[in-house]
Amino acid sequence: MITFLRKIRYTLIGTNNTKYFKYAIGEIILVVLGILIALQINIWNEDRKDKIALDNIFETIQNDLYNDIEEGKAIVLKFKKNAPYYVKMFGGTITKEEFNECNCDYVFISFQDLYINTRGYDLLKQTNNQLIENSSVTEKTLNFYNNYLTKFRLVELTLNNYLYETTNKWSNHNW
Repeated sequence: MITFLRKIRYTLIGTNNTKYFKYAIGEIILVVLGILIALQINIWNEDRKDKIALDNIFETIQNDLYNDIEEGKAIVLKFKKNAPYYVKMFGGTITKEEFNECNCDYVFISFQDLYINTRGYDLLKQTNNQLIENSSVTEKTLNFYNNYLTKFRLVELTLNNYLYETTNKWSNHNW
């Protein structure tokens, strides 16, 4: 097969008929241009998909933050009513009547931890594409979660330890 093509090439070169070579070169250029256009369209499509995925992640983060705020408000409202009693109880100045009046024993039983939703944050950490790497919003979001989750967990641990110590203190209290 190669020898057949070689004979055709020598024949065309020998007859100085370059019309076929120009046609072949033109065809090659058209094929290469077609491939380059297809690659560019594919890149644009991938960028579009990445942008949609990033938008979905930020929407999830927004929903997570909204839910965290609402849950925090609910916890605050739950304990706001009996706050003066809790202050007295944690300060060690509550009387037996006040303790029974506010049902302060339920502060330990019904203590509700604030759960921080991190679905969007986890998705953002796991996603690896060019749009995320070049986004200052992404960097600021990751820094926000890294800083505040660490601080929040430290506060939560401190509060849980304090509640545990206070529970032990009041469970041994002799009215």
